[in-house]
Amino acid sequence: MVKVVVLSVLFVFTFVDFVKANNIFSEKFKNYIHDRVDSGENKSIIVGIYNNGERSFYAYGLPYDNSPYKVSENSIYQIGSVTKVFTSLLFAQLSHLNEITLEDKVGHYFPEKYNQHLFFKNITFRDLLSHTSGLPRLPTNLKIMDVYNPYEGYKKEQLESYISSLEKNLPQLGTYGYSNLGYAILGYVISNLKVKTFNQILKDNVLYPLHLENTFFYASRLLPHHVTKGHVRGKEVPDWDFEAFQAAGGMYSSASDLLKFIIFNIQKDVLKKAIETTHKIYVDDTNIDGLKVALGWHILSDVFYHNGETGGYASFIGFHAKKNIGVVVLTNSKRSVDDIGFSLLFDNYKLPPILKSIVIDKDELNKFVGRYYVNEDMDIIIGQYENILTFRVSSGGEEVKILPYEKNKFFVRGQDILIDFQEESDAVRGLVFKFQNQSLEAQKK
Repeated sequence: MVKVVVLSVLFVFTFVDFVKANNIFSEKFKNYIHDRVDSGENKSIIVGIYNNGERSFYAYGLPYDNSPYKVSENSIYQIGSVTKVFTSLLFAQLSHLNEITLEDKVGHYFPEKYNQHLFFKNITFRDLLSHTSGLPRLPTNLKIMDVYNPYEGYKKEQLESYISSLEKNLPQLGTYGYSNLGYAILGYVISNLKVKTFNQILKDNVLYPLHLENTFFYASRLLPHHVTKGHVRGKEVPDWDFEAFQAAGGMYSSASDLLKFIIFNIQKDVLKKAIETTHKIYVDDTNIDGLKVALGWHILSDVFYHNGETGGYASFIGFHAKKNIGVVVLTNSKRSVDDIGFSLLFDNYKLPPILKSIVIDKDELNKFVGRYYVNEDMDIIIGQYENILTFRVSSGGEEVKILPYEKNKFFVRGQDILIDFQEESDAVRGLVFKFQNQSLEAQKK
Protein backbone atom coordinates (compact mmCIF):
# COMPACT_ATOMS: atom_id res chain seq x y z
CA MET A 1 0.00 0.00 0.00
CA VAL A 2 1.23 3.45 -0.89
CA LYS A 3 -0.63 6.63 -0.09
CA VAL A 4 0.73 9.78 -1.65
CA VAL A 5 0.69 12.43 1.04
CA VAL A 6 -0.27 15.97 0.16
CA LEU A 7 2.31 17.98 2.06
CA SER A 8 0.01 20.50 3.70
CA VAL A 9 -2.34 20.25 6.68
CA LEU A 10 -2.45 22.39 9.84
CA PHE A 11 0.31 22.19 12.44
CA VAL A 12 3.82 23.17 11.32
CA PHE A 13 6.66 21.18 12.86
CA THR A 14 10.22 20.83 11.66
CA PHE A 15 12.90 18.25 12.35
CA VAL A 16 14.46 20.70 14.83
CA ASP A 17 11.15 20.92 16.73
CA PHE A 18 11.06 17.15 17.13
CA VAL A 19 14.70 16.21 17.68
CA LYS A 20 17.23 18.13 19.75
CA ALA A 21 20.83 18.57 18.70
CA ASN A 22 21.92 15.50 20.67
CA ASN A 23 19.28 13.41 18.84
CA ILE A 24 17.03 13.14 21.91
CA PHE A 25 13.32 13.54 21.16
CA SER A 26 11.89 16.90 22.22
CA GLU A 27 9.07 17.29 24.70
CA LYS A 28 6.90 18.72 21.91
CA PHE A 29 7.36 15.53 19.93
CA LYS A 30 6.72 13.27 22.92
CA ASN A 31 3.55 15.19 23.78
CA TYR A 32 2.26 14.79 20.25
CA ILE A 33 2.85 11.01 20.34
CA HIS A 34 1.22 10.78 23.78
CA ASP A 35 -1.83 12.68 22.54
CA ARG A 36 -2.18 10.40 19.52
CA VAL A 37 -2.15 7.30 21.71
CA ASP A 38 -4.09 8.65 24.67
CA SER A 39 -6.89 9.94 22.39
CA GLY A 40 -7.37 6.45 20.94
CA GLU A 41 -6.06 7.27 17.47
CA ASN A 42 -3.26 4.69 17.83
CA LYS A 43 -2.78 1.83 20.29
CA SER A 44 0.97 2.38 20.38
CA ILE A 45 3.58 4.25 18.35
CA ILE A 46 7.29 3.53 18.06
CA VAL A 47 9.55 5.97 16.20
CA GLY A 48 13.17 5.41 15.22
CA ILE A 49 15.45 8.11 13.83
CA TYR A 50 18.91 7.92 12.29
CA ASN A 51 20.53 11.35 12.11
CA ASN A 52 24.16 11.86 11.05
CA GLY A 53 25.47 8.68 12.57
CA GLU A 54 23.28 8.56 15.68
CA ARG A 55 20.15 6.51 16.21
CA SER A 56 17.35 7.07 18.73
CA PHE A 57 13.97 5.50 19.51
CA TYR A 58 10.86 6.70 21.26
CA ALA A 59 8.00 4.33 22.11
CA TYR A 60 4.67 4.92 23.80
CA GLY A 61 1.60 2.75 24.32
CA LEU A 62 0.67 -0.86 24.82
CA PRO A 63 1.07 -3.89 22.57
CA TYR A 64 -2.47 -4.96 23.50
CA ASP A 65 -5.06 -4.33 26.22
CA ASN A 66 -3.97 -5.20 29.76
CA SER A 67 -0.48 -6.12 28.62
CA PRO A 68 2.11 -6.21 31.42
CA TYR A 69 4.64 -4.87 28.90
CA LYS A 70 5.12 -1.61 27.04
CA VAL A 71 6.22 -1.40 23.41
CA SER A 72 9.87 -0.84 22.56
CA GLU A 73 12.15 -0.75 19.53
CA ASN A 74 12.24 -4.56 19.73
CA SER A 75 8.45 -5.05 19.63
CA ILE A 76 7.28 -6.93 16.53
CA TYR A 77 4.75 -5.39 14.14
CA GLN A 78 3.25 -6.59 10.88
CA ILE A 79 4.65 -4.18 8.26
CA GLY A 80 2.41 -4.86 5.25
CA SER A 81 3.57 -3.31 1.98
CA VAL A 82 6.92 -2.22 3.41
CA THR A 83 7.69 -5.85 2.51
CA LYS A 84 7.98 -4.70 -1.11
CA VAL A 85 11.28 -2.88 -0.57
CA PHE A 86 12.75 -6.15 0.72
CA THR A 87 11.34 -8.06 -2.25
CA SER A 88 12.84 -5.48 -4.62
CA LEU A 89 16.24 -5.72 -2.95
CA LEU A 90 16.10 -9.50 -3.29
CA PHE A 91 15.56 -9.28 -7.04
CA ALA A 92 18.30 -6.66 -7.40
CA GLN A 93 20.70 -8.93 -5.51
CA LEU A 94 19.80 -11.96 -7.64
CA SER A 95 20.43 -9.81 -10.70
CA HIS A 96 23.83 -8.80 -9.30
CA LEU A 97 24.59 -12.52 -8.78
CA ASN A 98 23.64 -13.13 -12.45
CA GLU A 99 20.86 -15.53 -11.52
CA ILE A 100 18.37 -13.30 -13.36
CA THR A 101 18.38 -9.91 -15.06
CA LEU A 102 15.77 -7.28 -14.37
CA GLU A 103 15.05 -7.05 -18.09
CA ASP A 104 14.31 -10.76 -18.36
CA LYS A 105 10.82 -11.54 -19.61
CA VAL A 106 8.80 -13.02 -16.77
CA GLY A 107 7.38 -15.71 -19.04
CA HIS A 108 10.83 -17.21 -19.46
CA TYR A 109 10.63 -18.38 -15.84
CA PHE A 110 7.10 -19.72 -15.92
CA PRO A 111 5.94 -23.29 -16.42
CA GLU A 112 5.52 -24.00 -20.13
CA LYS A 113 1.72 -24.01 -19.96
CA TYR A 114 1.81 -20.29 -19.02
CA ASN A 115 4.78 -19.25 -21.13
CA GLN A 116 2.74 -19.09 -24.33
CA HIS A 117 0.65 -16.23 -23.03
CA LEU A 118 1.36 -12.96 -24.78
CA PHE A 119 1.20 -11.12 -21.48
CA PHE A 120 4.16 -12.94 -19.96
CA LYS A 121 6.20 -12.67 -23.13
CA ASN A 122 6.11 -8.89 -22.89
CA ILE A 123 6.58 -7.91 -19.25
CA THR A 124 9.87 -7.91 -17.36
CA PHE A 125 10.86 -8.23 -13.72
CA ARG A 126 11.52 -4.48 -13.75
CA ASP A 127 7.94 -3.84 -14.91
CA LEU A 128 6.58 -5.79 -11.95
CA LEU A 129 8.98 -4.23 -9.43
CA SER A 130 8.21 -0.67 -10.59
CA HIS A 131 4.41 -1.18 -10.84
CA THR A 132 4.34 -0.65 -14.61
CA SER A 133 3.24 -4.12 -15.75
CA GLY A 134 -0.37 -3.10 -16.34
CA LEU A 135 -1.60 -5.66 -13.83
CA PRO A 136 -4.50 -4.60 -11.61
CA ARG A 137 -4.00 -3.99 -7.90
CA LEU A 138 -5.60 -7.35 -7.03
CA PRO A 139 -6.62 -10.43 -9.04
CA THR A 140 -10.23 -10.70 -10.10
CA ASN A 141 -10.54 -14.17 -8.56
CA LEU A 142 -9.69 -12.95 -5.04
CA LYS A 143 -12.96 -13.47 -3.21
CA ILE A 144 -12.78 -11.67 0.12
CA MET A 145 -14.61 -13.79 2.67
CA ASP A 146 -13.36 -11.94 5.75
CA VAL A 147 -12.64 -8.19 5.63
CA TYR A 148 -10.39 -8.65 8.68
CA ASN A 149 -8.25 -11.20 6.79
CA PRO A 150 -8.81 -10.59 3.06
CA TYR A 151 -5.99 -12.71 1.61
CA GLU A 152 -6.71 -15.79 3.71
CA GLY A 153 -7.29 -18.84 1.54
CA TYR A 154 -5.75 -17.32 -1.62
CA LYS A 155 -3.03 -19.84 -2.30
CA LYS A 156 -0.63 -20.73 -5.09
CA GLU A 157 -3.37 -22.65 -6.91
CA GLN A 158 -5.66 -19.61 -7.07
CA LEU A 159 -2.80 -17.45 -8.32
CA GLU A 160 -1.98 -20.01 -11.03
CA SER A 161 -5.64 -20.03 -12.05
CA TYR A 162 -5.59 -16.26 -12.45
CA ILE A 163 -2.29 -16.38 -14.35
CA SER A 164 -3.72 -18.92 -16.79
CA SER A 165 -6.53 -16.50 -17.66
CA LEU A 166 -4.17 -13.74 -18.84
CA GLU A 167 -4.09 -14.51 -22.51
CA LYS A 168 -3.74 -10.98 -23.84
CA ASN A 169 -1.39 -8.12 -23.21
CA LEU A 170 -2.73 -5.54 -20.78
CA PRO A 171 -3.27 -2.08 -22.31
CA GLN A 172 -1.63 -0.25 -19.39
CA LEU A 173 1.81 -1.89 -19.80
CA GLY A 174 4.40 0.80 -19.12
CA THR A 175 2.04 3.01 -17.11
CA TYR A 176 2.40 3.30 -13.33
CA GLY A 177 -0.33 1.52 -11.39
CA TYR A 178 0.33 0.19 -7.89
CA SER A 179 -0.12 -3.59 -7.90
CA ASN A 180 -0.01 -6.06 -5.02
CA LEU A 181 -0.71 -8.73 -7.62
CA GLY A 182 2.54 -7.93 -9.43
CA TYR A 183 4.54 -8.62 -6.29
CA ALA A 184 2.61 -11.83 -5.62
CA ILE A 185 3.69 -13.00 -9.08
CA LEU A 186 7.30 -12.05 -8.31
CA GLY A 187 7.20 -14.25 -5.21
CA TYR A 188 5.64 -17.09 -7.19
CA VAL A 189 8.22 -16.92 -9.98
CA ILE A 190 11.30 -16.77 -7.77
CA SER A 191 10.05 -19.63 -5.56
CA ASN A 192 9.62 -21.81 -8.65
CA LEU A 193 13.05 -20.83 -9.97
CA LYS A 194 14.92 -21.51 -6.72
CA VAL A 195 12.71 -24.43 -5.61
CA LYS A 196 12.53 -22.88 -2.14
CA THR A 197 10.00 -20.89 -0.19
CA PHE A 198 10.08 -17.14 -0.75
CA ASN A 199 10.76 -16.80 2.96
CA GLN A 200 13.96 -18.85 2.72
CA ILE A 201 15.18 -17.13 -0.46
CA LEU A 202 14.81 -13.72 1.18
CA LYS A 203 16.60 -14.91 4.32
CA ASP A 204 19.54 -16.30 2.35
CA ASN A 205 20.05 -13.29 0.11
CA VAL A 206 18.92 -10.25 2.11
CA LEU A 207 18.06 -10.81 5.78
CA TYR A 208 21.14 -12.85 6.74
CA PRO A 209 23.66 -10.58 4.95
CA LEU A 210 22.11 -7.53 6.65
CA HIS A 211 21.88 -9.30 10.05
CA LEU A 212 18.18 -8.53 10.40
CA GLU A 213 17.32 -11.07 13.06
CA ASN A 214 13.86 -9.77 13.95
CA THR A 215 12.46 -9.58 10.42
CA PHE A 216 10.49 -12.57 9.16
CA PHE A 217 7.22 -13.83 7.71
CA TYR A 218 5.80 -15.86 10.58
CA ALA A 219 5.35 -14.33 14.03
CA SER A 220 5.40 -17.60 15.96
CA ARG A 221 7.57 -18.34 19.00
CA LEU A 222 8.03 -14.67 19.87
CA LEU A 223 9.27 -13.62 23.28
CA PRO A 224 6.26 -12.42 25.32
CA HIS A 225 7.55 -8.85 25.63
CA HIS A 226 7.97 -8.59 21.83
CA VAL A 227 4.39 -9.55 20.93
CA THR A 228 1.93 -6.92 19.66
CA LYS A 229 -1.64 -7.30 18.43
CA GLY A 230 -3.32 -5.28 15.71
CA HIS A 231 -6.29 -2.97 16.33
CA VAL A 232 -9.02 -1.24 14.33
CA ARG A 233 -10.82 1.59 16.11
CA GLY A 234 -9.52 0.26 19.41
CA LYS A 235 -10.74 -3.31 18.82
CA GLU A 236 -8.23 -6.16 18.58
CA VAL A 237 -8.21 -7.85 15.16
CA PRO A 238 -6.31 -10.84 13.74
CA ASP A 239 -3.12 -10.51 11.71
CA TRP A 240 -3.55 -10.86 7.97
CA ASP A 241 -2.53 -14.20 6.41
CA PHE A 242 -0.95 -13.25 3.09
CA GLU A 243 -0.66 -16.77 1.66
CA ALA A 244 0.25 -16.29 -2.05
CA PHE A 245 0.83 -12.55 -1.41
CA GLN A 246 3.76 -12.99 0.99
CA ALA A 247 6.14 -11.05 -1.27
CA ALA A 248 3.69 -8.15 -1.41
CA GLY A 249 3.01 -7.62 2.27
CA GLY A 250 3.55 -10.56 4.61
CA MET A 251 6.52 -9.50 6.73
CA TYR A 252 6.91 -8.70 10.42
CA SER A 253 9.72 -6.58 11.82
CA SER A 254 10.82 -4.29 14.64
CA ALA A 255 11.72 -0.61 14.62
CA SER A 256 15.28 -1.60 15.50
CA ASP A 257 15.66 -3.89 12.47
CA LEU A 258 13.94 -1.48 10.10
CA LEU A 259 16.14 1.43 11.15
CA LYS A 260 19.15 -0.80 10.59
CA PHE A 261 17.77 -1.54 7.11
CA ILE A 262 17.36 2.20 6.45
CA ILE A 263 20.96 2.85 7.50
CA PHE A 264 22.16 0.20 5.04
CA ASN A 265 20.21 2.05 2.33
CA ILE A 266 21.95 5.31 3.24
CA GLN A 267 25.48 3.98 3.73
CA LYS A 268 25.39 1.16 1.14
CA ASP A 269 28.22 -0.71 2.87
CA VAL A 270 26.56 -4.14 2.45
CA LEU A 271 24.81 -5.36 -0.74
CA LYS A 272 26.05 -2.09 -2.25
CA LYS A 273 25.34 -2.77 -5.93
CA ALA A 274 21.93 -4.28 -5.24
CA ILE A 275 20.90 -1.34 -3.05
CA GLU A 276 22.09 1.13 -5.68
CA THR A 277 19.99 -0.71 -8.25
CA THR A 278 16.85 -0.32 -6.13
CA HIS A 279 17.50 3.43 -5.87
CA LYS A 280 17.54 4.04 -9.63
CA ILE A 281 14.50 5.95 -10.85
CA TYR A 282 12.48 3.88 -13.31
CA VAL A 283 9.28 5.94 -13.49
CA ASP A 284 9.52 9.74 -13.81
CA ASP A 285 5.84 10.34 -14.56
CA THR A 286 3.24 8.68 -12.34
CA ASN A 287 0.48 11.27 -12.95
CA ILE A 288 0.86 12.13 -9.25
CA ASP A 289 2.53 15.47 -8.57
CA GLY A 290 6.20 15.03 -7.78
CA LEU A 291 6.07 11.26 -7.26
CA LYS A 292 8.73 9.09 -8.88
CA VAL A 293 9.28 5.35 -8.58
CA ALA A 294 12.43 3.31 -8.13
CA LEU A 295 12.44 -0.45 -7.44
CA GLY A 296 10.12 -0.87 -4.48
CA TRP A 297 10.70 2.70 -3.30
CA HIS A 298 8.59 5.77 -3.99
CA ILE A 299 10.36 9.12 -4.15
CA LEU A 300 9.24 12.65 -3.28
CA SER A 301 11.82 15.46 -3.38
CA ASP A 302 14.83 13.19 -2.71
CA VAL A 303 12.99 11.32 0.05
CA PHE A 304 12.73 7.57 -0.54
CA TYR A 305 9.84 5.99 1.34
CA HIS A 306 7.31 3.21 1.57
CA ASN A 307 4.38 2.64 3.86
CA GLY A 308 2.31 -0.35 4.80
CA GLU A 309 -1.07 -1.14 6.26
CA THR A 310 -2.75 -4.38 7.22
CA GLY A 311 -5.94 -5.00 9.15
CA GLY A 312 -4.60 -3.72 12.45
CA TYR A 313 -1.15 -2.28 11.75
CA ALA A 314 0.40 0.65 9.89
CA SER A 315 4.05 1.33 9.10
CA PHE A 316 6.31 3.90 7.46
CA ILE A 317 10.00 3.86 6.54
CA GLY A 318 11.89 6.56 4.68
CA PHE A 319 15.23 8.29 4.29
CA HIS A 320 16.88 11.37 2.84
CA ALA A 321 20.34 10.16 1.86
CA LYS A 322 21.69 13.64 1.10
CA LYS A 323 20.77 14.82 4.60
CA ASN A 324 21.86 11.52 6.18
CA ILE A 325 18.49 11.11 7.90
CA GLY A 326 16.31 8.00 8.16
CA VAL A 327 12.99 7.39 9.89
CA VAL A 328 10.86 4.40 10.95
CA VAL A 329 7.36 4.68 12.44
CA LEU A 330 5.25 1.67 13.51
CA THR A 331 1.84 1.31 15.11
CA ASN A 332 -0.46 -1.58 16.01
CA SER A 333 -3.51 0.34 14.76
CA LYS A 334 -5.00 0.83 11.32
CA ARG A 335 -4.52 4.60 11.75
CA SER A 336 -1.76 5.73 9.38
CA VAL A 337 1.55 7.06 10.71
CA ASP A 338 2.74 8.49 7.38
CA ASP A 339 2.25 12.01 8.71
CA ILE A 340 4.69 11.42 11.57
CA GLY A 341 7.26 9.94 9.18
CA PHE A 342 7.01 12.77 6.67
CA SER A 343 7.19 15.39 9.41
CA LEU A 344 10.68 14.13 10.26
CA LEU A 345 11.87 14.03 6.65
CA PHE A 346 10.44 17.22 5.15
CA ASP A 347 11.09 20.73 6.35
CA ASN A 348 7.93 22.61 7.36
CA TYR A 349 5.70 19.57 7.01
CA LYS A 350 2.29 20.31 8.51
CA LEU A 351 0.94 17.63 10.82
CA PRO A 352 -2.81 17.16 11.17
CA PRO A 353 -4.42 18.10 14.47
CA ILE A 354 -5.60 15.39 16.81
CA LEU A 355 -9.35 15.71 16.47
CA LYS A 356 -11.53 15.96 19.55
CA SER A 357 -15.22 15.19 19.45
CA ILE A 358 -17.89 17.74 20.40
CA VAL A 359 -21.47 17.24 21.53
CA ILE A 360 -24.33 17.88 19.09
CA ASP A 361 -27.98 17.51 20.07
CA LYS A 362 -29.58 14.32 18.74
CA ASP A 363 -32.34 16.29 17.02
CA GLU A 364 -29.71 18.30 15.16
CA LEU A 365 -27.93 15.08 14.16
CA ASN A 366 -31.12 13.71 12.64
CA LYS A 367 -30.83 15.95 9.58
CA PHE A 368 -27.72 14.04 8.45
CA VAL A 369 -29.48 10.64 8.45
CA GLY A 370 -30.23 9.09 5.06
CA ARG A 371 -28.79 7.52 1.90
CA TYR A 372 -26.20 9.35 -0.17
CA TYR A 373 -25.67 8.40 -3.79
CA VAL A 374 -22.06 7.78 -4.87
CA ASN A 375 -22.59 5.77 -8.07
CA GLU A 376 -24.80 3.03 -9.47
CA ASP A 377 -23.02 0.43 -7.36
CA MET A 378 -22.77 2.21 -4.03
CA ASP A 379 -24.60 4.45 -1.59
CA ILE A 380 -23.27 5.72 1.74
CA ILE A 381 -25.84 5.17 4.48
CA ILE A 382 -25.86 7.42 7.55
CA GLY A 383 -27.72 6.02 10.56
CA GLN A 384 -28.48 7.26 14.06
CA TYR A 385 -28.67 5.70 17.51
CA GLU A 386 -29.71 8.38 20.03
CA ASN A 387 -26.87 10.93 19.94
CA ILE A 388 -24.49 8.82 17.79
CA LEU A 389 -24.23 8.77 13.99
CA THR A 390 -22.93 5.82 12.01
CA PHE A 391 -22.02 5.16 8.41
CA ARG A 392 -21.84 2.10 6.22
CA VAL A 393 -21.71 1.46 2.49
CA SER A 394 -24.57 -0.26 0.70
CA SER A 395 -22.22 -2.73 -0.99
CA GLY A 396 -21.42 -4.34 2.38
CA GLY A 397 -19.29 -3.88 5.45
CA GLU A 398 -19.89 -3.07 9.08
CA GLU A 399 -21.57 -0.04 10.57
CA VAL A 400 -18.99 2.42 11.92
CA LYS A 401 -19.48 5.16 14.50
CA ILE A 402 -18.62 8.71 13.40
CA LEU A 403 -17.91 11.57 15.82
CA PRO A 404 -18.45 15.30 15.23
CA TYR A 405 -15.50 17.68 15.59
CA GLU A 406 -17.27 20.65 13.99
CA LYS A 407 -20.90 21.39 13.22
CA ASN A 408 -20.92 19.54 9.87
CA LYS A 409 -17.64 17.61 10.09
CA PHE A 410 -17.20 14.09 11.46
CA PHE A 411 -14.35 11.63 11.90
CA VAL A 412 -13.73 7.98 12.76
CA ARG A 413 -11.57 7.52 15.82
CA GLY A 414 -8.51 5.38 15.04
CA GLN A 415 -8.95 5.35 11.26
CA ASP A 416 -8.19 7.79 8.43
CA ILE A 417 -11.82 8.62 7.63
CA LEU A 418 -13.47 12.05 7.54
CA ILE A 419 -17.02 12.90 6.48
CA ASP A 420 -17.95 16.50 5.67
CA PHE A 421 -21.68 17.16 5.19
CA GLN A 422 -22.67 19.80 2.64
CA GLU A 423 -25.57 22.11 3.50
CA GLU A 424 -27.52 24.55 1.37
CA SER A 425 -30.35 26.72 2.66
CA ASP A 426 -30.23 24.88 6.00
CA ALA A 427 -30.79 21.52 4.28
CA VAL A 428 -28.21 18.74 3.93
CA ARG A 429 -27.60 18.19 0.22
CA GLY A 430 -24.66 15.81 0.22
CA LEU A 431 -21.39 14.75 1.78
CA VAL A 432 -17.70 14.37 1.01
CA PHE A 433 -16.17 11.11 2.22
CA LYS A 434 -12.39 11.35 2.71
CA PHE A 435 -10.25 8.26 3.15
CA GLN A 436 -6.45 8.07 2.86
CA ASN A 437 -6.17 11.29 0.84
CA GLN A 438 -8.92 10.25 -1.54
CA SER A 439 -12.36 11.86 -1.71
CA LEU A 440 -15.79 10.66 -2.76
CA GLU A 441 -18.71 13.03 -3.25
CA ALA A 442 -22.23 11.77 -2.61
CA GLN A 443 -25.62 13.45 -3.04
CA LYS A 444 -28.40 12.89 -0.52
CA LYS A 445 -31.34 11.02 -1.98
